[in-house]
Amino acid sequence: MHTVREQAADLRFMVADASDDDLLAATALNHLDWMKRLAIASRGIAEEEDGVHWTYTSRAEREVSAAVVDQPGPGVRAQLGRLLEMCRREQVDRVGYWAFSDGYRSPLGGWLAARGFRWGNRPHWMSLDLRSVPSLPSLAELTAATGIMLTDRFVPQEGSQLPCYEPDTAPVREAMAAQLPRRVWHPILMSEGRPAGQVSVCATSGDLGVFGCHDLIVVAPDRVRGLALSRIQWLCRFAIDLGSRYLVTNAADQTAALYRAAGLRTLGFGQTWWLPGHALHDDPPPAKAAFAEAIGAGDLDALDSLAADLTRAELDAPLPNGMTPLQLAGATGHTDSAAWLVDRGAHLDVLGAWDLGWKDEAWRLLRDNPGLVDQRRPRSGKTLLHVAAERDDVDLAELLLRAGIDTTVTDSRFGGTALDWTRELGRPRVAAAIRRQHTRAPDHRIN
Repeated sequence: MHTVREQAADLRFMVADASDDDLLAATALNHLDWMKRLAIASRGIAEEEDGVHWTYTSRAEREVSAAVVDQPGPGVRAQLGRLLEMCRREQVDRVGYWAFSDGYRSPLGGWLAARGFRWGNRPHWMSLDLRSVPSLPSLAELTAATGIMLTDRFVPQEGSQLPCYEPDTAPVREAMAAQLPRRVWHPILMSEGRPAGQVSVCATSGDLGVFGCHDLIVVAPDRVRGLALSRIQWLCRFAIDLGSRYLVTNAADQTAALYRAAGLRTLGFGQTWWLPGHALHDDPPPAKAAFAEAIGAGDLDALDSLAADLTRAELDAPLPNGMTPLQLAGATGHTDSAAWLVDRGAHLDVLGAWDLGWKDEAWRLLRDNPGLVDQRRPRSGKTLLHVAAERDDVDLAELLLRAGIDTTVTDSRFGGTALDWTRELGRPRVAAAIRRQHTRAPDHRIN
């Protein structure tokens, strides 16, 4: 049986003291390597074209993933058209797009919105200098304590939440582990003889070589905080035994606090978008696409040139991706576009003002229209307090609570109050704000 290091004796890791820029670059390369290996193991395609890295995989669903690691220029916009044409030709079921910095939302967010891409989550890039980790037990000792095992063979299980055991992806994960030279491993958490969690790790080699963690998933009954920290220690020990100095990951909302407790720190955030297959064929009118692109780029000259052909209704009408023009201006960080829209009569609501950083205006709207605070979303039944919990936005929550929002309202889909959402999503700061409000006098509306 080979030791961990003997399995990948040719690995060469980054060992010098690294700046945040170095670590972000290393994280991007690690993620791109992971995308490429996933595609190849799926018998798909991995390409790089005009600054865009993209992969195509065809399993139960046909999926394309694209990523940019540098500020996107005109070549990225041109490549987007070619990429979508290929997706239509291949009848792709879903397209995902990654930006490794949320600063690329402009103009990329406008280009994507104009073609129907929905806004996705923000990747949270984190890292750990393993030389800062206190002395750890051996991997064998940590294995005994955590129940984590290494295996390259997976018996598919219908309904599994774990990619290594889901029938469509289990053979892919096996193929990734078999690629030579060895760069991928799949530690599996066992509980009472069953797989209860997994993480896939990808090691990149060279001047920016790091140990990257991907797809950390633990099924609900086994999410125990004390054990979770020891599981992170297992990963640290594994990385150290491989010879890596730095561990990097994209932390989901639910795991970021755990990673921080284990010593990881934030490097930055990215942004994702996604396009369902049916929207590939919804070709937006050129004028509407140009309108979205101008908003997302903060191009006031282009907006002025379009103004004569815009009706008052179109200032509030959904764009190809379902956002209103003001929502897109907020998402891409263009208050100049937002001000242009409002000046011409676009409807500004509380959340729109908040997202644009116009907090005084959000307060004024609540003060002048008290009924706004208890408005619910038409389909989800969510209140703005549910949104604050979802975003972990304690400042928004406190504004709504001061305005007298009804904290007992439940959403239509899950039947949960905003406080229920804070428990489910792990939002202790918002939860504390709601509980504080419950101890105050009943009427604290803004006046």
